[in-house]
Amino acid sequence: MRVAFAFFAEAVSISEVDRVDVRGAGADTIWAARFPTPAVQLPLVCRIEASPRECEVPHELRFELIDADGYVVCQSWQMTWRPERRAAEPYRVVHVTIVPPLGAIRFPAPGDYSLHILADNHELAVVPLYVRAA
Repeated sequence: MRVAFAFFAEAVSISEVDRVDVRGAGADTIWAARFPTPAVQLPLVCRIEASPRECEVPHELRFELIDADGYVVCQSWQMTWRPERRAAEPYRVVHVTIVPPLGAIRFPAPGDYSLHILADNHELAVVPLYVRAA
């Protein structure tokens, strides 16, 4: 299992045909006038891929926002994903694109943060996020 891409964006919407429309892709810095910050919405867009041998069994996916000291900043979000092999192409990689509902986040202080993406308790990727005083 691997992360094909993961990034923060300014805004995200999902179309009727399950396509993700993104504005401000790659946003990685939040500027705040005071701390703790007011509630911040910063969507994450993530695509996770599974090889054919990883299909047909459930996998626990988890997203955790961590500060520079290793503490969890807000409640982690998790889901179960059971990738299904494609009948016509059983050898092909299967993927899911996720925009986890991380909710509004209040950052306690300026600093370096990171969003950790885990599958079955194994870290797949880390997306950095910087919070700075304006």
